[in-house]
Formats: sequence, structure tokens, C-alpha cells
Amino acid sequence: MGGTPQLIAAVWLGDPWGGAEYPLKRLEAYGKTYRDLTGSEVAGPVWQGTIEGALKGEKKVPLPGAHRSMTG
Repeated sequence: MGGTPQLIAAVWLGDPWGGAEYPLKRLEAYGKTYRDLTGSEVAGPVWQGTIEGALKGEKKVPLPGAHRSMTG
């Protein structure tokens, strides 16, 4: 899950029947077979592609307060 000032999105990866009984061990997508179904291998790139596609051509907007110190 992550977001920008314009858009927030989340990606869930799993078997809708339930992970404990039906663990997702292998996925074929985008012409590739995935066996290590971690967030960095599948969910992260899906999130990134979705956000980039949705915001294509939009002006970049900085995060509010990003220029300020976290200490106050």
C-alpha cells in the first residue's frame, strides 16, 4: 500500500479461497512464472505500474510537509 498526494492504492496478492488451505506458491503472469511471491517480486511492481499508469501526464506534486523536519 502506498500513495501520492493525488492517489492511494493497495495491492493484495493471494488466493481468494484462503492462504492457509490454498497457499499461493506459483503464479504465471506477464509471460513469467513467479515462485517467490513476495511483495518486492510481484505486488510492488504491480503497484508501481498501476500508479505510474494512472498518473501518466499528471503534474508531480510533492508530499505535504516533505520539506519540513520530522522533529518539529
